[in-house]
Amino acid sequence: MAASRSPSRPGQHAESKRAVALQKRRLRDGDEPSAASRVRIGNWSPGIKSTWTVAEVKSALLQHEQGSFQLSAQLVDAMWRDDRIPVLLNGLSRGLLGLPLTCQPPKGHEGDPYAKKLADDWAEWWERVFPVDHQVLALQHLVMFGFALCQVTWVQGDLGQWEPRVWNEQPAFVYWDESRQGYSYVTREGVVPVEPGDGRWIMFEQGERGYLRGAMRWLALLWLIRQQAWFDWARWSERHGMPLLLAKYPVVVAEDEQDSFWEDIRALGRDASVLLPQGIGEKGEGYDLALLEAKDRGYGGFNDLLSETGKAFAVGLLGQNLTTEVDAGSF
Repeated sequence: MAASRSPSRPGQHAESKRAVALQKRRLRDGDEPSAASRVRIGNWSPGIKSTWTVAEVKSALLQHEQGSFQLSAQLVDAMWRDDRIPVLLNGLSRGLLGLPLTCQPPKGHEGDPYAKKLADDWAEWWERVFPVDHQVLALQHLVMFGFALCQVTWVQGDLGQWEPRVWNEQPAFVYWDESRQGYSYVTREGVVPVEPGDGRWIMFEQGERGYLRGAMRWLALLWLIRQQAWFDWARWSERHGMPLLLAKYPVVVAEDEQDSFWEDIRALGRDASVLLPQGIGEKGEGYDLALLEAKDRGYGGFNDLLSETGKAFAVGLLGQNLTTEVDAGSF
């Protein structure tokens, strides 16, 4: 059955209810899904790792390329702290999934009214079968990891009919089993082989061993460079954004008067004025206060680095940066 995007037709909902009612009358005991298929296989939270070093990012990439995705899943979670990557992924996934959906009968059955009716019903039921939030996650996982694993369970609908539910699963608990030449899923109950097409699992994948085509492989180090650029720019601004105060006092002044002058200087963060008693003479016996400003303009390098990594993200994820850049440098 093929899917495409177009508006649904009038009267479709009422006809679907009649079809479901007919299905309910036709159900026999042997048609009911097994008890195991009605329960979603559970797992743990993958955990959060918010800080990363260059060595840790490289280690996560190496493990990902060897078929273990626990660290790379934590790394992708950390990327959602970025100011660009979540925007691009949400725009990509919700832009596609926001289009109207229709389903078409399989080839060779286009003229079959029952096949057409079934396709129309699927188009109407689709978001109930596969909730939108899980569609979004599946598409984002497909882009970032190169694969997305979904689990199918069965629940009874309002009319008593059995309906499938599709849930996107966390990549952290998936791994490539070299001995089986396939994926396995780590659950609370143990390791479960993933067999797409067995009624339990749906695997979206970018070709054979799709995990080698995930965007996170090229995004990871660029993301880390971008985070470090933000941090370094903030430190540069802290150092250069506040001029150094040069306070002078007479060498012959009493110690308690020096202390009083120093307290006035320290209070400048709260009070914008300071009293400066003026001494007489020209050999160091006067008071003075001056600002020593940094003249370095090297902050432009930080801005360029952030701009270039932002463009790289947009071009890599969207294929263009026309929707994110408004200048002559768009691609």
